[in-house]
Amino acid sequence: MTQPNKNSQRSYLFSQKINGPKGHFASSQHQRQKARFLILDSQCEQEGYFRPFFSCSLLKTWLFSKAKNSYTLSNRLGWTYKHIKTSMSAGDSVTYALVRQVPGNIIVLKGIIIARRLGDEAELLFVFVRNTSRRSGLGAYILANSLKHLEKTGTTTVFLEVAKSNRAAIVLYKKFSFELAGIRKKYYRRARKRPEDAFIYRRRFSTQPIIK
Repeated sequence: MTQPNKNSQRSYLFSQKINGPKGHFASSQHQRQKARFLILDSQCEQEGYFRPFFSCSLLKTWLFSKAKNSYTLSNRLGWTYKHIKTSMSAGDSVTYALVRQVPGNIIVLKGIIIARRLGDEAELLFVFVRNTSRRSGLGAYILANSLKHLEKTGTTTVFLEVAKSNRAAIVLYKKFSFELAGIRKKYYRRARKRPEDAFIYRRRFSTQPIIK
């Protein structure tokens, strides 16, 4: 188990491959907010920790509990606790969590991204930022670090789907050089709402993002 450098590191890799990336990730002004970026990589073996998560299994269990007990997290665009747990438990998954420690040593989940990798491609299956953390730059922060980790671990192309009505997310993805690649008609089907189209966006890492 490797303990991170407490003076400088703001990202913590819960990984499994000895040659996994060890570099620092973007921190910017969020260092002052004590935001911590945690990576739960199913294809790595090297352990790191951020208190109180002293192992990969502890972090995963905590994230499962948040998904199970949070209506907002589990039901956004039809996702359920079962969907989240299945995706996070897959052998090709990587989960990125943005947490913050508040007074009382309480850890709060600010955002989460669940990705799936297949060869040199990856898909962002689930992207969530807590309502109270939106428009604060934390969405860009977790997305930037997630993309950086995917690129470092061999991904060349990233795909994602977003609801046509989610304009704020679309603006963010475009700033990170995602381009429209297709449309899934009536893809999102939610109770008491009309089916909604999904935009498919693609990002190739040969293109530099606008946000640094």
